[in-house]
Amino acid sequence: MKLQDFRDKHIGENLLCIGTGASLNDIPVEFLRSMPSIGINYLTYYSDLLDGFLPTYWVALDTGPMMMLDQMPPEVTRFIPLRQQRRVQAAKRNLDDTVIFDISAMPRPDRAGYSTTMAPAVQLALYMGAQTVLIVGFDCTRGHRSDALPEPGKTGAQHFYDPDNGRQYMPSWDKSIGIFSDWATDMGRSIYNLSPFTMSTMVPRGDYREWIGLESEL
Repeated sequence: MKLQDFRDKHIGENLLCIGTGASLNDIPVEFLRSMPSIGINYLTYYSDLLDGFLPTYWVALDTGPMMMLDQMPPEVTRFIPLRQQRRVQAAKRNLDDTVIFDISAMPRPDRAGYSTTMAPAVQLALYMGAQTVLIVGFDCTRGHRSDALPEPGKTGAQHFYDPDNGRQYMPSWDKSIGIFSDWATDMGRSIYNLSPFTMSTMVPRGDYREWIGLESEL
């Protein structure tokens, strides 16, 4: 499989990009299953926690989650960046059903970013032709607490936004996703962040209930 095989595959559809933020505990699994989805990093590790849910596609940038490729269900199509291919092959991980992608092959590569795995997930969604990209599990809250589901072998992933103590990861992530939001607007498409708890401010907020026919309280 090649990246080009997926161009406009979901043209005009809604597509869900799913992180590993703890807010997934507050979103029904039925919603996650309601549309095609791109999961990132360790999301498949939490399948049991999410009532057996698996995303349609999966993308990772770092070698940690890539070392789980051998445990990845074959029905989930995987995307990993070209820059990691040799390292994954050296580790003798299974690359069957894996798409090796180069961000420069996508439209507007000047607006691409690798600051967070959510960035290529969103760009893949747009590359696949999604009319609306919905983001969930993109959690970053102010303060000294983990806001992510625990990674394998860890008690939690520290995704902090805490400018008082010099920890400002979220602004760069927010800026990266915000660029895609502007890009989507230029194309007549939309991106919404449905994560209930987040410091993200550059992407329009939304409520998952608006997308399953339930009244929103926001």
